[in-house]
Amino acid sequence: MGYYSLYKANQHIVPADDAKRWPRDCDKIQVWKLEEKQSDVNLALQLYDDALSGDVDQVVLVTNDTDLAPALEMLKARAPISSVGW
Repeated sequence: MGYYSLYKANQHIVPADDAKRWPRDCDKIQVWKLEEKQSDVNLALQLYDDALSGDVDQVVLVTNDTDLAPALEMLKARAPISSVGW
C-alpha cells in the first residue's frame, strides 16, 4: 500500500548511565532512518471505499495511529454501515 523512505540522519547519543542529560548536550552520530510513507492515507482511502461500496456492515480498526481518526469520523458520519469503532 505504501512505501519506505530510507535516508541518512544525525541522531544524539544519550549515555545510558546519564539518562537525565539533555540530548542537545550529547554527541551525534550518523544513522540510517527508515520511515513508512503513505500507508495511513492508503488505509483510510481503502476503508472509505469499502464502506461506501456497501460491501461491509462494520469497520473495526485496531491502531495507535491517531492520524486515522478523521477518516473514521467521516465514515461514522457518512457511510451506510452499522458501526465504526476504534
